[in-house]
Amino acid sequence: MMYFILCLFVIWHSIECLAPRNPNVIFHRAPDPSTFPKPPGQPIALNVTETSVTLQWQRSTNMGASPLIGYRVEYYSSDLQSGWVVTAHHVATESHVVHNLRPDTHYQFLVRAENSHGLSLPSPSSKVIKTLGKCRHASSHLVRWMEWLNMS
Repeated sequence: MMYFILCLFVIWHSIECLAPRNPNVIFHRAPDPSTFPKPPGQPIALNVTETSVTLQWQRSTNMGASPLIGYRVEYYSSDLQSGWVVTAHHVATESHVVHNLRPDTHYQFLVRAENSHGLSLPSPSSKVIKTLGKCRHASSHLVRWMEWLNMS
């Protein structure tokens, strides 16, 4: 067990350290970093629409000192200036569809693994992904409709 030990400067050249059992001081145990899971791989976009992005990532080979609870997915958009947003908790698989995004907007995503001891460091962030704009999406539907008409 690791403890933060409170040290008081009594005189300029001497230090007095209080034992972890001192009733006048509250000591906190520092978490052991080896118990946390290692970060997953960089998320990549498998599919992008106007308002959603389907992400996939690689599972870490080291899940820490307890079984994996799931993954936390976060995004950042310089267009929205809202900071990092947690979009999903306890994702059970190595893929996730992020919904309710804004059309024609730039996003970056990251993933963290979670076990009973806590969260991993973040994965490398994804490349910048831009959701489709409304006009582009509408035109792709029009092209499909035209192709269907020509085949009939």
